[in-house]
Amino acid sequence: MKVVFAFIAGTLVGAAVALMLAPKSGIELRAQMAEESERERERIRQGYQSAAQRTTESLHMMQEKIRPHDSVEEASEAAEEISEVVEEAVEELSEETTE
Repeated sequence: MKVVFAFIAGTLVGAAVALMLAPKSGIELRAQMAEESERERERIRQGYQSAAQRTTESLHMMQEKIRPHDSVEEASEAAEEISEVVEEAVEELSEETTE
């Protein structure tokens, strides 16, 4: 019986100390977490829009540079240019998402 009483008393004292030392209330903590998750959601949305825009621009560039009447060499050069642009866009997006 003494062990159960000591356990309950220890739990109550621990809970009281934790509440007194907690930096924020549960409501404040949940509000902060909601704000942070909303900011992160917006950052991801902007990154997605940026990637979609870059992809569209790359597609348009590819359509302008590669024509059916182009020689294989011209088409190859255009494809290399497009590949470089896409790689740069992917690197930029990767850097944006890791910040």
